[in-house]
Amino acid sequence: MRFVGALLTFLTTLSMALAYSSGPPDNMVGNPSSCTQCHNSFTVNSGNGSLSLLGTPPTGYVPGQVYPLQVELQDPGQARWGFELTAALQSNSSQQGGTLATANGNTQVSNQTGNARDYIKHTSSGTSAGTQNGPVTWTFNWTAPSAGAGNVVFYFAGNAANNNGSTSGDYIYTSSVTLVEATPPNQPPNAFSLLTPANGAVIRGMMVNVGWEENGDPNQGDVVRYKFIYSTDSTMAQSDTIDTDMSSSTTISALVPGTTYYWKVQARDQLGATRLSNQMFHFSTEQLPPVDPPQCSMPTNGASVSLSANTTFTWEPATGGAPGNTFDYVIWFFTPTDSIAYPTDSDTSVTVRLDTVALNLSSFPSFMWTVQANSMSPAVSIRASDMFVANIASAASDPVLPNGFTLSEAYPNPFNSTTKVNMSLPNSASVRGELFNMNGQLVASYDWGMLSGGQHVLSIEQSQISAGTYIFRVYAGNVALQRRIVYLR
Repeated sequence: MRFVGALLTFLTTLSMALAYSSGPPDNMVGNPSSCTQCHNSFTVNSGNGSLSLLGTPPTGYVPGQVYPLQVELQDPGQARWGFELTAALQSNSSQQGGTLATANGNTQVSNQTGNARDYIKHTSSGTSAGTQNGPVTWTFNWTAPSAGAGNVVFYFAGNAANNNGSTSGDYIYTSSVTLVEATPPNQPPNAFSLLTPANGAVIRGMMVNVGWEENGDPNQGDVVRYKFIYSTDSTMAQSDTIDTDMSSSTTISALVPGTTYYWKVQARDQLGATRLSNQMFHFSTEQLPPVDPPQCSMPTNGASVSLSANTTFTWEPATGGAPGNTFDYVIWFFTPTDSIAYPTDSDTSVTVRLDTVALNLSSFPSFMWTVQANSMSPAVSIRASDMFVANIASAASDPVLPNGFTLSEAYPNPFNSTTKVNMSLPNSASVRGELFNMNGQLVASYDWGMLSGGQHVLSIEQSQISAGTYIFRVYAGNVALQRRIVYLR
């Protein structure tokens, strides 16, 4: 009977050893149970061997990423090997932290229901029976849990067996490794496309609305802001920008007619990551008809006006520009020492009491006036081609004659076709003019005949001379005055 009892004990021990060689029961990883329940010859971690988990990311795991890991076991004098591992959430150790999967026939997975911890362990072929001392490794794949899972703890145990066919003489090792959830690197905003105006569009007018896709950001909670970039240079070497904050559209104004503009958009998240739009678009502005200047009408050139009474200045309005173009008008008054702009809401006239104009007109025998039109489309300002002279009448309405012969500076100067000078005569005189180049050569002559005393405008029209600086000399009888003028072709 003793023999029978001993035989049964031996068979039971052998059966357990052979059964565990194909994989231990679940939850033998040392949290809280370990393989010493059967392999109890020595206490846990009392041998001269080592148990390690290799391949874990040193800075923490990226949620959802797959990592190839290895369990490595070695112990001098041992010759058969086994292991078991589970991954658990640190916040709830009963729930699995990620997914375990085999990489070859040396491992197997014991899947649990729901979110309970799965276990990966050796197979019979994975015990490497007869391999002396080790190290022996088992390779498997671990898929990290989704974002927000927090830290994951790997609990694992290794059996460094002596291959004697029983559970005696084996060393059990347990260990754990904790992985933190890594802060994901900041990703740039998502790709996005430009929308309007379509690439290659032709724009009528001096303003355009542009728009692009709202692209969003892959980083949760990031806010995307936009910068609109545009240039007349296709290389964008020099460009202008408009910060649109979180708006996916903006408006550009004051565009130049007949010009091509190139544009793109930069998206930037709150951490500074940027992305440019998928495309660079371009559009062109339509070439507009030219703007024709206004023309001065009344008072006529050389007329007398009173400072103490209302004077109405009239003109022919400007024309041209874009269809439906509108104009604002300004009257300019000039004395030999100063000038002032007088705005008006009218398109053709304005009434002014001249002694209210801040130019001290009473100090001069005359002044000059012209009208300026401010075009809306295109956005240009253009003055009348004429500048009229207004003689100031005395209180008794007697004409006031100048005290002497004077000659104003030319206007405009430089000029490219016609310029004018204001001349004062104290009495009637024969007036003629000569134009000299800087070498003293006479290049043109003018004869205005006999002119009465008062204010006169001398017009100099020239198109046959070369560009450069000239001396314009005016003779009134035997007296001469001269001014320097610049001609541009």
